[in-house]
Amino acid sequence: MHTKRIVSLSLALLMISFTTVAIIADPFSAEESLPESEKSLTTNAVNLMIGSNQGHIDTHDTLSIGIQFTCVVTDNSSVICWGRTDYGETGSGLTGIEAYNNASYVIGLSGVNIVEVAAHWDHACALSDQGEVYCWGRNSMGMLGNGGTTDSTTPVQVSLPPGVQAASLSQGPSYHSCIISTDGDGYCWGNNNRGQLGNGEICDSNTGASTSSCHYNGYAEYVVTPQLVDMPVGVSITSISMGGDHTCATGTDHGVYCWGSDMNCRVTGGDATTSVTGDPVCNFGHLHESPRKLMFQSADITIPDKENLSFVQVAVGWVFSCGLTDTGSIICWGANTESQQGVGSNSNNPAQVVPTEAIAPSGEHALSITASTAQA
Repeated sequence: MHTKRIVSLSLALLMISFTTVAIIADPFSAEESLPESEKSLTTNAVNLMIGSNQGHIDTHDTLSIGIQFTCVVTDNSSVICWGRTDYGETGSGLTGIEAYNNASYVIGLSGVNIVEVAAHWDHACALSDQGEVYCWGRNSMGMLGNGGTTDSTTPVQVSLPPGVQAASLSQGPSYHSCIISTDGDGYCWGNNNRGQLGNGEICDSNTGASTSSCHYNGYAEYVVTPQLVDMPVGVSITSISMGGDHTCATGTDHGVYCWGSDMNCRVTGGDATTSVTGDPVCNFGHLHESPRKLMFQSADITIPDKENLSFVQVAVGWVFSCGLTDTGSIICWGANTESQQGVGSNSNNPAQVVPTEAIAPSGEHALSITASTAQA
């Protein structure tokens, strides 16, 4: 299978695809088996499977849906987008009603081989086969990662730290952006008013957290260049996904880590934790500026053998989070007003906002998960 082929035919981000159990290889094993001279970024795509592992270090997502616009990678390594483009998010060089048209090429990427695309709220990003990242669209909160705040109707290159190459892009409806590097590190940039970048800071001086990376000498609510995600020592990121005010990732230890605003327990899952703001757990003001591992401590959790869950992928919506286990189960936590948890109700009672197992048809197991603003 050609690694640049469009591998997902899902036309909406409101669906969980249930099929055979995912078998996830060590993200670095394929490259380590090659001679040194043949190692390259393309080895991250060796284990691609149709529909598998959105936002995973082993996966290049070639179809992505933002808010009223869509982007795809073609078989000749170009990017095509269509839909709403108020801020230039289709990359066509146009904005506003003049650009409501059929699919057109993202311009300004001539000579660049694109292997992955990610459409977010009002901006989009693409990954090259050389580990470079290009973004376009709205930039009022530094979402394009080029050090500025000016919108761009064509791609601009993200200012990754020296020596850092991207292996995979994050997905999700957001005003921030994240990538996984070839070293398994996470880097995020853009809006950080709730700690959603995970770099140990919150761009709100009222919280008492550090603001040194925030724009305008710490006074803005956002960061304009990529920041290293503050994962625990020895844990690399295998998948990452972003919501409106929070972000989650899976680690090489098969745990799930989340950071940002904990409204409806979407970060803590109801675990007993403390916040720099002093706000109670599962509250909008309960913030985590660095990744924390879900421990499934809440007495309201009814998942069997919850202490031994092993996660291989995460997908985050605007107000909730979901994880895929190595047995094909889907575990979700956070807001449930639109039945995001997949448990047959739309209650936001404690038993629904803490981690719950989505109800799948008998005998079916999930291969991958994806999420949008309100549903998974």
